Amino acid sequence: MRQKKLTKIINVYLGILSKVKEEYKLVKTNWQIEKEQRIKPSLWWEEVAKAQASQTESGSQTDTNTPKPTNLSTDGKAWFTATQLLEKYNAGDVDDEGYVNIS
Repeated sequence: MRQKKLTKIINVYLGILSKVKEEYKLVKTNWQIEKEQRIKPSLWWEEVAKAQASQTESGSQTDTNTPKPTNLSTDGKAWFTATQLLEKYNAGDVDDEGYVNIS
């Protein structure tokens, strides 16, 4: 009797597990679609950096009124800085460990 009860419980759990696997596949598929639609179009930095590199190497510009592009990192990494922290750092407002004093 106990064996039959355990077998029923195991079968119920296996049924739930198979449903969870099916839902996971659906979520994974939806994520792949969303990634294609939303994330990949926002990965433009590498294209811009390559275009800038080819433009500066050739030295040609199509429009003379357009300013030359700034120097962009070719690896696609960008650094953002907080100007107030830089001002404090340059003014020497740092502690013994080299951290900027925010107060």
